[in-house]
Amino acid sequence: MLILSNQDIEKILPVGTCLEVLEEAYRDLGNGMAATVPRYDVFSPTQPNEFYEYKTMSGVLPNRNVAALRLNSSVVKWYEKAGGVRKDKLPVAGGDKYVGLVMLFSTETGEPLAIFPDGYVQKLRVAGASAIAARYLARKDSQVMALLGAGWQASAHLVTMSLIRDLKRVKVFSPTAESRRRFVAEWSGKVSAQLTESRSAAEAMEGADMVIATTNSISPLFPGETLKPGVHVSCVKPCELDAETYKRSEPLIIHWREAKPFQITIGVDRQ
Repeated sequence: MLILSNQDIEKILPVGTCLEVLEEAYRDLGNGMAATVPRYDVFSPTQPNEFYEYKTMSGVLPNRNVAALRLNSSVVKWYEKAGGVRKDKLPVAGGDKYVGLVMLFSTETGEPLAIFPDGYVQKLRVAGASAIAARYLARKDSQVMALLGAGWQASAHLVTMSLIRDLKRVKVFSPTAESRRRFVAEWSGKVSAQLTESRSAAEAMEGADMVIATTNSISPLFPGETLKPGVHVSCVKPCELDAETYKRSEPLIIHWREAKPFQITIGVDRQ
């Protein structure tokens, strides 16, 4: 069995290859040739507005002879920021780390093949799903992208979206000015598009062909009535978009309705 690090995974899993295999997996899932188990989230309160969260999900891809289990053991917190509510994992393992693991098994022998952190592969999987959707749904001539968010998921979405569209400009917004400036400075030159800072979601969306939401917000990021016809919109969390955005979407594509996690909360009075 291989024991790999995030750095190892980044070296051996090119982004383009990940998109190809992920699209293959989605196609097999749609054709009944693969299987996945919905996510389960178990919450246990620890402090005010903080919970311990144990999350699991798994799947089998017969054409690749593999099965995988992903689990997260996390402390999460809800808080208000920029007029909305956010949910964040707290890096408290060992003082500054998160705990997320993927275990890979052979469907031919049943033996474990590898175990590795979920950090890099998780953000690439999420961004890959968004990019595959944009490949088929966004206008072919899309050149300007509004990137709402400047964190872990934003960087992966920047890379994957740059692979499927010839982006000329990416307008980055985060409610924290320091975060968006740091993101623009760090990623300028790593993709062909010009990265610019926006002071609001509305400013980032002005003239954009694609609006990509990649935040920790569990409140809508913008009013749906401001969207221009023909703009492609995607999100990491359904709650990043308001009801009007969903009503106006044509077509509206749901990633996978059954993927909504089953949530269990321990020690909370439900009455």
